[in-house]
Amino acid sequence: TDTIESMGYSIIMATIDGRRGVRNMLEARGIPVQHCQFHQLMTITQCLTKRPRLPQNIELRAIALTLSRTDELSFENALADWYSKHGKWLKERDTVTKRYAHERTRRAYFSLVRNLPNLFTYQHDYMQEYSIETGKKIANTTSPLDCRFGVWKDKLIPHRGASKQLTFTMLCSFFSRTTD
Repeated sequence: TDTIESMGYSIIMATIDGRRGVRNMLEARGIPVQHCQFHQLMTITQCLTKRPRLPQNIELRAIALTLSRTDELSFENALADWYSKHGKWLKERDTVTKRYAHERTRRAYFSLVRNLPNLFTYQHDYMQEYSIETGKKIANTTSPLDCRFGVWKDKLIPHRGASKQLTFTMLCSFFSRTTD
């Protein structure tokens, strides 16, 4: 972040794909963090599959799929309702191994709970005010960045043998030409 700021950019908010260390570093610097909603849905899909069979998993996936069309309070209430209905089931343990019987569902649910404070940062009042003042939309996913990374990587391919300093200089020039 120091390098980007030294180039004259000011970091208003960061949208990240879920790395906790990055989130902690940004929050320690006072930068609001948005957890990418697309990456969160991919985590849920990885745990529950696209077509879950258990009714509890079907309900949890349905809640997760509302992520981009809802607000923080509604989403939090839906999760709380799901947990009050299925919490006992979620705590079940296998009698032989003593492990949780529904580990993948637990992973999906607790991922949503853990990331909830950062899933709706783009909707907070101070972000909305910034968006209105500047006319720029605050991103809830990393998609706008992901497509740029591909362009930058393609431009660096012909210079594979370049030193780290030259690569850094080229990346800085890409940043300086980025207007959005």
